[in-house]
Amino acid sequence: MTLEELYDVLFGNYNPIQKVLVILAAIVFIALLMKDPVKGREAAQSSLKTFGSILLLIVAGVALGSVVQAVVPKEVIARTLGRESGLLGILLATALGAVMPGGPYILLPVLASLYAAGADLSLIITCIIAWSSIGLGSLAPLELAFFSPRIVAVRILVGVPLPIIAGYLTKIVLSLVS
Repeated sequence: MTLEELYDVLFGNYNPIQKVLVILAAIVFIALLMKDPVKGREAAQSSLKTFGSILLLIVAGVALGSVVQAVVPKEVIARTLGRESGLLGILLATALGAVMPGGPYILLPVLASLYAAGADLSLIITCIIAWSSIGLGSLAPLELAFFSPRIVAVRILVGVPLPIIAGYLTKIVLSLVS
């Protein structure tokens, strides 16, 4: 294998920011190993443990995203979440983000597949903001372990308008930069 082929295998699909992150992580890790091999091994073990715990989630998210893209016709996605879907599309994206379970390993591959199938970027942003600000599928259940239902309800109610506003702001920004 030539160096060029190795580079393509390692970095072929990465954008420049991702490449810098991977290279920076490798440099920092190697520097730690050289400076303090014991801490370097601890960092490696911790990294592998974390990677192992999220690997299945990443696979599940990518699989779910692929299934969505394969099963839901592009015309349906374009009609319900496309550029011309208007307020209904923003409300659907808000609802999808609000109830989406799991972490970013599930959400992002699903949204990437919807985007590839014709969902409008403003609705992808809406969904991400809804997932992070409303979070009925992931955040609210955890919050209830620490806070009263009243506090959780107030947080959710405050979070509801945020994705809708973000969706419209994204449409405005996209029209300005196009």
